[in-house]
Amino acid sequence: MSGFPRLCHHGPHYMPQAVRIDTLRRAARLLGGAEPLARKLRASPRQLEAWMNGQEAVPTDIFLRAVDLIEDSRPDDKERDPPEGNDTQHGPR
Repeated sequence: MSGFPRLCHHGPHYMPQAVRIDTLRRAARLLGGAEPLARKLRASPRQLEAWMNGQEAVPTDIFLRAVDLIEDSRPDDKERDPPEGNDTQHGPR
Protein backbone atom coordinates (compact mmCIF):
# COMPACT_ATOMS: atom_id res chain seq x y z
CA MET A 1 0.00 0.00 0.00
CA SER A 2 1.32 3.44 -0.89
CA GLY A 3 1.74 6.31 1.55
CA PHE A 4 -1.02 8.31 -0.15
CA PRO A 5 -4.42 8.67 1.56
CA ARG A 6 -7.53 7.49 -0.21
CA LEU A 7 -9.10 10.67 -1.48
CA CYS A 8 -12.51 9.37 -2.52
CA HIS A 9 -13.33 6.82 0.14
CA HIS A 10 -16.90 8.09 0.57
CA GLY A 11 -18.00 7.90 -3.04
CA PRO A 12 -18.25 10.38 -5.91
CA HIS A 13 -20.84 12.64 -4.28
CA TYR A 14 -19.21 12.94 -0.86
CA MET A 15 -19.02 16.45 0.53
CA PRO A 16 -18.25 17.16 4.20
CA GLN A 17 -21.29 18.11 6.28
CA ALA A 18 -19.75 21.47 7.20
CA VAL A 19 -19.66 22.39 3.50
CA ARG A 20 -23.24 21.19 3.03
CA ILE A 21 -24.44 23.24 6.02
CA ASP A 22 -22.58 26.35 4.83
CA THR A 23 -24.17 25.89 1.40
CA LEU A 24 -27.67 25.75 2.92
CA ARG A 25 -26.96 28.88 4.96
CA ARG A 26 -25.68 30.73 1.92
CA ALA A 27 -28.73 29.72 -0.11
CA ALA A 28 -30.99 30.90 2.73
CA ARG A 29 -29.26 34.30 2.80
CA LEU A 30 -29.63 34.66 -0.97
CA LEU A 31 -33.32 33.74 -0.91
CA GLY A 32 -34.21 35.95 2.04
CA GLY A 33 -34.32 33.40 4.85
CA ALA A 34 -34.88 29.81 5.83
CA GLU A 35 -38.59 29.73 5.00
CA PRO A 36 -38.16 30.66 1.32
CA LEU A 37 -35.33 28.13 1.09
CA ALA A 38 -37.47 25.40 2.68
CA ARG A 39 -40.20 26.08 0.09
CA LYS A 40 -37.70 25.90 -2.78
CA LEU A 41 -36.25 22.65 -1.44
CA ARG A 42 -39.75 21.26 -0.77
CA ALA A 43 -38.80 20.58 2.85
CA SER A 44 -40.46 21.57 6.10
CA PRO A 45 -38.91 24.51 7.97
CA ARG A 46 -38.32 22.11 10.89
CA GLN A 47 -36.39 19.68 8.67
CA LEU A 48 -34.33 22.49 7.15
CA GLU A 49 -33.50 23.77 10.63
CA ALA A 50 -32.31 20.28 11.64
CA TRP A 51 -30.01 20.17 8.61
CA MET A 52 -28.72 23.71 9.11
CA ASN A 53 -28.01 23.10 12.80
CA GLY A 54 -26.16 19.86 12.08
CA GLN A 55 -28.72 17.76 13.96
CA GLU A 56 -29.28 15.65 10.84
CA ALA A 57 -27.06 15.01 7.82
CA VAL A 58 -27.86 17.08 4.75
CA PRO A 59 -28.93 14.64 2.00
CA THR A 60 -26.98 14.82 -1.25
CA ASP A 61 -30.05 15.76 -3.32
CA ILE A 62 -30.85 18.68 -0.99
CA PHE A 63 -27.23 19.85 -1.06
CA LEU A 64 -27.15 19.73 -4.86
CA ARG A 65 -30.45 21.63 -5.14
CA ALA A 66 -29.04 24.31 -2.81
CA VAL A 67 -25.96 24.57 -5.03
CA ASP A 68 -28.26 24.99 -8.05
CA LEU A 69 -30.20 27.74 -6.27
CA ILE A 70 -26.97 29.59 -5.51
CA GLU A 71 -25.80 29.23 -9.11
CA ASP A 72 -29.18 30.39 -10.42
CA SER A 73 -28.94 33.53 -8.29
CA ARG A 74 -25.68 34.58 -9.94
CA PRO A 75 -25.87 36.90 -12.95
CA ASP A 76 -25.19 35.29 -16.31
CA ASP A 77 -21.68 35.69 -17.70
CA LYS A 78 -23.15 37.75 -20.54
CA GLU A 79 -24.53 40.29 -18.08
CA ARG A 80 -21.27 40.74 -16.16
CA ASP A 81 -18.99 43.64 -16.93
CA PRO A 82 -15.67 42.59 -18.48
CA PRO A 83 -12.64 43.02 -16.23
CA GLU A 84 -10.91 46.36 -16.67
CA GLY A 85 -8.13 46.27 -19.22
CA ASN A 86 -9.74 43.38 -21.14
CA ASP A 87 -11.74 45.45 -23.60
CA THR A 88 -10.12 43.97 -26.71
CA GLN A 89 -13.31 43.84 -28.78
CA HIS A 90 -13.61 47.58 -29.20
CA GLY A 91 -9.97 48.43 -29.84
CA PRO A 92 -8.16 51.46 -28.43
CA ARG A 93 -10.17 54.44 -27.29
